[in-house]
Amino acid sequence: MASVALAWVTYRLVERPIRLGKNSRLKVASLCTLAMSAGGVGYLSYALDGLPSRFPPEVQSIADFKYDYKGDARVNKCWLGEVSTPDGFSEECANVPPGNSSILVWGDSHAARLYPGLQKALGDTHAISQFTRDSCPPILGFGYPVCQKSNEYVMAEIRRLRPRTVVMFGVWGHYQKDWSIPSPAKQGLLASIEQLKAAGIKEIVVLGPAPEWSDNLPKLVYQGWKDSYPVHKIPARLTTGHDPVPVAIDKQLETLFSDTSVRYVSIMQVLCTKDGCLTHVPNRPEELFTWDYGHLTTYGATFVARHLSEVGVLP
Repeated sequence: MASVALAWVTYRLVERPIRLGKNSRLKVASLCTLAMSAGGVGYLSYALDGLPSRFPPEVQSIADFKYDYKGDARVNKCWLGEVSTPDGFSEECANVPPGNSSILVWGDSHAARLYPGLQKALGDTHAISQFTRDSCPPILGFGYPVCQKSNEYVMAEIRRLRPRTVVMFGVWGHYQKDWSIPSPAKQGLLASIEQLKAAGIKEIVVLGPAPEWSDNLPKLVYQGWKDSYPVHKIPARLTTGHDPVPVAIDKQLETLFSDTSVRYVSIMQVLCTKDGCLTHVPNRPEELFTWDYGHLTTYGATFVARHLSEVGVLP
């Protein structure tokens, strides 16, 4: 009834006077002015990306999250693409001076994004080498042809450089969904570890999978903030939106290396609890752990690296 009454009042007091009243030229000019003003406001809103200033600063940074993932990861030098030559790594990728504080990172693009965190957290006390390539896990005899030849080259470099610690990391679920069963990937990983041992590597660290999200994490975090009605709050953890497969793989790899000399570290256990997986560095909501589905930002990689140092894996 209220809507009917309001419609009748609008018709009598607004629509009829405008349509049937006097001073039609003035009314036309006024309406044109109002329409142009509304259009101007609309265009201004479009030009300013929807007036993001109406959001809190931390939400603005998430809603418009842009991340330079190449700058500190040594792209085209120590992080190569699939078509780069097997031995195309720059000389600066090998950083192993005499001593016991050398770390070598070996793996795919996820390992490449771990490097900046290791460098930031441990670079003052450790010499860190990096040999990483897109879609190329640290598994000898596995993957596309360039990957296989590249890993042969990396193993030769490891024998030459003799770092104290080799960190093996990759998005393991992209190469095998179930690591509890025999497969070329599993066999190759174990064989690669045996070759590292034969090369005299004192510490072999395998990092388990990181959380993988169903969409770009900034989008999921913004949606979580938007859905936390009536008190909007950036979620420190999300219980939904991440793939359960890496959780299962983490447990399988942990079991695989439980009775070996390999140091297995579960990133899932570092970042996730029953309350969900961390989305950002604690108390720093603008420092998200990833900009896409799972590659670590330098914030996230530094968080992981500091954990590895604190628990004595990379002392």
